[in-house]
Amino acid sequence: MSNCYRYFLSVDPDKVRQIYRLRSNSKVFLDRDPELDEIKLDLTCLDPCGRNIDVSGNELEVTNLAGPYILRFTNPFKLDKTIVEQTLLVDPVLGEEEGQICLDDIAVQSHLMKCCGPLSRWEDVYKVSQQSGYNVIHLTPIQQLGISNSSYSIHSHLSLSPTLQLSKGSYKDNLEEVSAALSGIRARLGLYFLTDVVWNHVSICNEDVVKHEDAFYNLANTPNLIPAYLVDREIGIFEYNLIRAETSLTSEEDVDKIMILLQHHFESSSVKEKIEGYLKDTSYSDLIRGVLGAVRGAVMYRFVHEHGLQYTFPEKNLIDRYFYVPNHNPPQEMILDLTDAKNAAKIVTCNGWTMGESIEDMSTTQAYLKREVVIWGDTIKLRYGADRSDSPWLWNYMTQYTCDMARIFHGFRIDNCHNTPIHVGEYLLQRARHVRPNLYVVAELFTGSEDIDKTYINKMGINSCIRELQNAGTPQKLGELAYYYGESKPCGSLVTSVAATGESVAMETLSPSRPHAMLSDQTHDNPCPFDKHPVANILALSTVMVSAKCSIGSNRGYDELVPHHINVVSEERLYQTVGYLPENSFVEAKNTLIKHHHRLEKEGYTETFVDQVCEEVIVVTRHNPKTGAKVLTAVAADWNLDTPDKFKCLPYYPSIRLPGKEVEVLLEIEASLNGEPISYERNQHIINGITNLEIKVRENVQQSNLVSHCLSDDELFVQLKLKKGQIAMFRVIPTDDALSSISFLQQHLLNSEGETNVPLENAMKELDLYSLNRLLYRCHEEEEVDGCGGVYEVPSYGKLVYAGIQGFLTVLDEIRQSQDMGHPICSNLCSGWWALEYTIHRLKYMKHTAALVGWMEMIHSKVRHIPNYMRVKAFDVILRLVYDAALRRLSVLLPGFGLASKFKKMLMLTSVQLVGKVIKTGIPLEPQKKYSDSYTDNVSMAAGLPHFSHGFMRCWGRDTFISLPGLLLSTGRLKDAKDLILGFARTLRHGLIPNLLSENGASPRYNCRDAVWWWCRAVYLYYTYDDTILSANVCRKYDYSDSNIPEDSPQTSTILDILQEILQKHINGIDFVEWNAGKQLDEHLKWEGFNIKAWVDPETGFVHGGSRYNCGTWMDKVGSSDYAGNRGIPSSPRDGAAIEIVSLSYQLVVWMHQLQKLGVNPYYGIEIDDGDYLLTYAEWARKIRDSFEEKFWYEAGGFYRDTVSSQIPENDCKLRPNQTIAMVVAPELLKADHVTKALDIISRELEGPLGMATLAPSDPEYRPFYDNANGSDDYRTANGFNYHQGPEWVWCMGYYLRAVHAAKPIPDSEVYFNVKLAPHRKMISLSPYRGLTELTNQNGEICVFSCPTQAWSSGCMLEFLDDLQRTTPRVFE
Repeated sequence: MSNCYRYFLSVDPDKVRQIYRLRSNSKVFLDRDPELDEIKLDLTCLDPCGRNIDVSGNELEVTNLAGPYILRFTNPFKLDKTIVEQTLLVDPVLGEEEGQICLDDIAVQSHLMKCCGPLSRWEDVYKVSQQSGYNVIHLTPIQQLGISNSSYSIHSHLSLSPTLQLSKGSYKDNLEEVSAALSGIRARLGLYFLTDVVWNHVSICNEDVVKHEDAFYNLANTPNLIPAYLVDREIGIFEYNLIRAETSLTSEEDVDKIMILLQHHFESSSVKEKIEGYLKDTSYSDLIRGVLGAVRGAVMYRFVHEHGLQYTFPEKNLIDRYFYVPNHNPPQEMILDLTDAKNAAKIVTCNGWTMGESIEDMSTTQAYLKREVVIWGDTIKLRYGADRSDSPWLWNYMTQYTCDMARIFHGFRIDNCHNTPIHVGEYLLQRARHVRPNLYVVAELFTGSEDIDKTYINKMGINSCIRELQNAGTPQKLGELAYYYGESKPCGSLVTSVAATGESVAMETLSPSRPHAMLSDQTHDNPCPFDKHPVANILALSTVMVSAKCSIGSNRGYDELVPHHINVVSEERLYQTVGYLPENSFVEAKNTLIKHHHRLEKEGYTETFVDQVCEEVIVVTRHNPKTGAKVLTAVAADWNLDTPDKFKCLPYYPSIRLPGKEVEVLLEIEASLNGEPISYERNQHIINGITNLEIKVRENVQQSNLVSHCLSDDELFVQLKLKKGQIAMFRVIPTDDALSSISFLQQHLLNSEGETNVPLENAMKELDLYSLNRLLYRCHEEEEVDGCGGVYEVPSYGKLVYAGIQGFLTVLDEIRQSQDMGHPICSNLCSGWWALEYTIHRLKYMKHTAALVGWMEMIHSKVRHIPNYMRVKAFDVILRLVYDAALRRLSVLLPGFGLASKFKKMLMLTSVQLVGKVIKTGIPLEPQKKYSDSYTDNVSMAAGLPHFSHGFMRCWGRDTFISLPGLLLSTGRLKDAKDLILGFARTLRHGLIPNLLSENGASPRYNCRDAVWWWCRAVYLYYTYDDTILSANVCRKYDYSDSNIPEDSPQTSTILDILQEILQKHINGIDFVEWNAGKQLDEHLKWEGFNIKAWVDPETGFVHGGSRYNCGTWMDKVGSSDYAGNRGIPSSPRDGAAIEIVSLSYQLVVWMHQLQKLGVNPYYGIEIDDGDYLLTYAEWARKIRDSFEEKFWYEAGGFYRDTVSSQIPENDCKLRPNQTIAMVVAPELLKADHVTKALDIISRELEGPLGMATLAPSDPEYRPFYDNANGSDDYRTANGFNYHQGPEWVWCMGYYLRAVHAAKPIPDSEVYFNVKLAPHRKMISLSPYRGLTELTNQNGEICVFSCPTQAWSSGCMLEFLDDLQRTTPRVFE
């Protein structure tokens, strides 16, 4: 396979409906979006012929079969088993190995078949096309036409046109004759052929209307059309009478008079009541009002409008009929008795089209009744039904027709595509691709919606949509169309295919693309360009077209300057052959233009930019990303039809500033009118054009009159001396230095096998985890406090989220998806190397980064001369190389990182992100170890970024030790875990560890009851990795009496001693007022809130504490609004015995007992009453175990109480997620059946997509939307009072999932939990901070006040992933 792609399966509706294009003979690796990662999918694939192909290995091999490859799988997030369908659209390649034409190299010229003459004449006709530069001929249908002689009104799909003058053989013989003729022309002229396929209608003269009633829409099989028929009949009667009255119809006043008469006709109609009987959602008067408006618009267009059809009445009908009755009499005698099925079946629907959604479902459409259909009165609409059984004859008939055409032609243009039933188009194209695997499919889609266009494109496998430049009404609009349809990738676009280490082939990530265009200067449906454009624009339209990177198309007659519309119905003359062409026709110029279009494609000018340099001048730039060369095409356009001088000069000459050393003028074309007015004499037999437009073509111009330039400091100033009717195409050659930089980028940075990566890998070996923290992350506040100035700020965008390279890559990865090179960071990067210099400058002040700095400075010196428009790409590639090397370094430093799943890797990266060394934070492990002003050796964990990043807000005792098992133990960072355990142990006071630390670990605040128990759990878990932790010595800050220890008289304790002290202090009872209590410590708290209490209930063994005036657990929000009256009041005090504290303390007591039995713990229990009694660990544990179910189980609610013995009794029975912590840390306390019941209720009431609601929705205090800036007088929400009263906290989800995993037998649990984790995978992948947020609002709604990356959110999720890896979950006893 010559091409390798990576495609991400998704359930995102926006992604699913996008267009993903790829080349044939490719291999596609089927990856997953973060949501689907690790979820088993029942993935299947249908190829463009509708056959199943194997994708069980998550690889799709694409051969030379072009069209839609449809991937299907069951949506794992939907209970109704919804099927997700995604399409990969493979581009066709026309021709064999030599002379193959890819999609963007196609140049099509349309021909009306009837104007080509006999088959024997075709080669002479197409020689003109070949000489004009086209390589594909589009032919209207070659079938026998109907009575109107319209090129699209087919009498019979299975007979060919008599105008071909074929041998008198059978239909099959005639097909072979045409095929042989086209093959000969193909061999001699190098042309390919495509034809229209007409699937929606047949001519009204088709005899099968009578034979196969089920193949057409009639009033018998589609009775809802009856009122539309009755309205149509009345209009017919009215017109019949109008003709008899010899009514004039030449002006708008005439039309208004006729509308008044028609209104009176409807008001007095004999079928009024019959029509009313069918109406449901509208009144008769409203219906007629709409009908009159539609009829008026049609009549004006047919007879009055300047740019309309200019018909004459009564030579042409007032309007076309919507219904056809074979052999009908005058309208007043048309069938009215529709109760007879035979009568009803005779009345069939004419075909037409609507702007907007398809009218394929005729059983429900109101378009015919409301006269919204642009009708073709000479055709009858075909009825396929839901499947082949509804109309077997029609399906077979059209299948044969389609396959016959596929044998002859290389491609199809689908006529009236958006009114074609999609399932019909899918089936017929599948059959056609059986015959011709590389079928090229083109369509005009007038749905009015790009999303609907994409549905047709993906379902049918449409390769190109015809888009019309002639519709541009201004030069600005012309530029917009060229940009929108002719831009494949913008100049300097980011790389999407870099070979990974060890891979020899670059793998391109498939990104969504716009519908591929066949951009046309004129289509055969367009009016004559002279009707809408000055003569000068004939050249302008074609030049803009050929400058675009897409397929291009034109209509026969445009290049021969035919000054009138070649009508598909009425035109009967023949096209010119070579001998008839005048010398000054546009053919030579078009040939030269198309030749350059092919050259740009062949030579790799794959990137595009369109610039409106002044009102009249458009410049289209094609850029070669491998060589840095640019080809610019400047076009002077004019839309003023009234200008006397059609080729006047511009008011001034625009100039362009470009990096480069040289300008090569490749092409100049000038159009000028030889005399006034346009000279044209219509030939009665041959379609001819004007003769007095002179076209001058100059190639490889040495002395240009249109383009001048001067060079200054490696910059070119190019002046365009154009006048209207002139174009210039020129190449800009980069400087030698630029070429050297581009070559280095291509050969070394984009080549994984290059030697450049070796020194980078060596440099990375010197980095430790703290260096990587600084290299990759660090928010603004962390940088500021370390004296590094802050993060990089982009003008018109703002500050990046990180100073490290992840801050840049977050934005660049977003740009890579959209290729939005107009993003402010792109402007900043193009303007200078400041971002790279900033990155290198940061690294110079870090430890262990000297080698990395040297590598980056070397790279900078190599690429510094790269053209400015390529700097974004170069910067992105450099940072991506460093980032990937950093990940490889982490595979060494973090055990298991290299083999971890994508999600676990991203969670492990948050350990690097949140754990580091920041000046004046953390706790010195030894009293003599002071902080310097420039560096600290003490590790600390940020509770979250950026909110909790520095100073006293960085190190939260509770957050640190809830997070530590996941962020440090699971990731193998035992040294850091131990340092944090020992550091906080130094600060033990009152039997508690601090909740907050001020600078240098001084003045700790002991205002929480739960942090110490989370610390104990961290010690318990660390012990399973390293049992020496218990004997580790801690240099204490405070003695047993809670007094300061002088630094010159150090005292030490072991961790085991400290564990014992914690238990002893709680048994003794803790009661103190916080140091420095008052407004200076906490401006929100009432005085009573500074009084900290904790004790153990002697009956139950439960740890109690707190009061209604403070918050001793993680739900610690205190009101701060005087206006709302909640200042100083805890929103969720949770005083009494909190369920998680009881379970955590029980775990410690049981562990201490186990250690005593093993001989590791010299203590036997806790002294009571100054040693008069020893409460053994076993006895204490038994008290808790015996009391737990009795006190905490809430039978009426079916869940566990949140607290026991709160001062506010109703708070005990609030449904909160804290009970799941008890289920995880002390499962033996809970009954299995109670756990099952509780989890069922928690699942229904509290479980959100990302987090757990902190209060049940049924609770009167439930407020799920957190707004910390709420300044209202609402007591429950003011200033974010509801922080823990309903918002969904992510860290709680980790414990909930762990509880479910341990308690409930779940069939196919791997799939179940991977589905649960899908929102988390998505969030961490898309978050600019690359972390899991602190909380969300109701149902996972993003909360802007939430900390974007929170330590315990990631840490608890890592612990859950560890649980999943265990072969046997814990069981409740």
